[in-house]
Amino acid sequence: MAVKEIDSNEEALFGRNVGFRQLASDITERNNAEKKGMNCFLGISFKDADNKDGVFTADYEYSAVQTHMNPYGEVHGGIISSIADTCMGYTAAAAVDKPVATTDMSVSFYRAHVNRDYDIHIELTHVGFKMVSGICRVTDRKTGELCSMATCSYIVLPITLRRVKV
Repeated sequence: MAVKEIDSNEEALFGRNVGFRQLASDITERNNAEKKGMNCFLGISFKDADNKDGVFTADYEYSAVQTHMNPYGEVHGGIISSIADTCMGYTAAAAVDKPVATTDMSVSFYRAHVNRDYDIHIELTHVGFKMVSGICRVTDRKTGELCSMATCSYIVLPITLRRVKV
């Protein structure tokens, strides 16, 4: 198989000194606008982000679509895991102003995701030069109940990293 370089606009996205909230919004918008990759099919919406006393938090919204449902009519656990990873990744990248890649993840499901609309709250628990970690809470917007929670860690990547596709 031939190795092809993937076009990356990360150099244009990062390093602009636009602030944490704006960068989190820009990252979400850019990924939603792309015509390739999984993130554009999740339908995540950015709500807000803040950095108070060095604690980075961000809020997103998700509304399930039919293709995200399991055979029982609930949101598939893999979709919820992807949403948690994606939202936390967006938040981690915005906090360090560089791209990140997932190193590990753990998801706990407390109740079935039976409704369509969810709020996602991210709190970063560690923001370092090489690693970022955080907690994601997925709450049913209709009932207010916590449905799932994830912990994730990310490695911080250099902005100029060129991605390759095999």
